[in-house]
Amino acid sequence: MNYNPNNVSDITCKISFSRMRQLNRSAVTLLSERLQPDCPSYNKPISELPTPEKLVTEITANCKADQTYINSDMPIKEMIFRILLTSKNKPRTISNIHKVLTATWSTPIKPITLSQLSLAKVLESDDYYGFEISNP
Repeated sequence: MNYNPNNVSDITCKISFSRMRQLNRSAVTLLSERLQPDCPSYNKPISELPTPEKLVTEITANCKADQTYINSDMPIKEMIFRILLTSKNKPRTISNIHKVLTATWSTPIKPITLSQLSLAKVLESDDYYGFEISNP
């Protein structure tokens, strides 16, 4: 995808379960690995887990306020995945994701210094999390 540097901030990103299938990933497995002890489906066998959409709802409800659910020691893509999960997987703009990463999770010990354009390219190159980016 070619990006116009003047409008890259308006590009949106969300987790796409169909994209995960294209990548031969199981959405239920990826999401179950991010469940916390407070989630009703925590430690359930994969065969007993609800749909990916319901797992996202559980994660949002039970992990959004957990200050340890996302931390600066995580890889950038994992942080973004969890940011999207804690916001019901609603599409978020590159500008918003960039702001959350740099204002909330950047530290003097582990600064996050990528530009919005670089962030868009990181998301586009994803071959694991199922990120789907859309131009405005």
